[in-house]
Amino acid sequence: MYKARNSYTYFLSSNRVQTNIDLVAKNEGISFILDAVDLKAEKVITKAMTEPTYVTIGLAWKKDKYLSYATRALIKFIEDYIKEHFTIK
Repeated sequence: MYKARNSYTYFLSSNRVQTNIDLVAKNEGISFILDAVDLKAEKVITKAMTEPTYVTIGLAWKKDKYLSYATRALIKFIEDYIKEHFTIK
C-alpha cells in the first residue's frame, strides 16, 4: 500500500450503505456498492465493474431457538437452491 506524505489511510467496513455513500459524497473515500442500491439521486459517480465480483453471504439464526415451519422451509429452500445452482468449495 502506498502512503503519500502527510496523508493517512483508513479502512472502514460498514453494512450501512448510506454511511458509505455519505463518506464518498464528502470526498472521504471510495466504496463498493451492490447493484441493488439506487444511486441516481446521490451526489456520487458510479462505475460498473467489468468483471463479475462475487460476495460470500451466509444465513444465520439464533441457536436453540424455535424455528417456525415457514422458517425451516425457507432455510431448506435456500440450501436446496444453492446445492442445485452453485458449486460449493
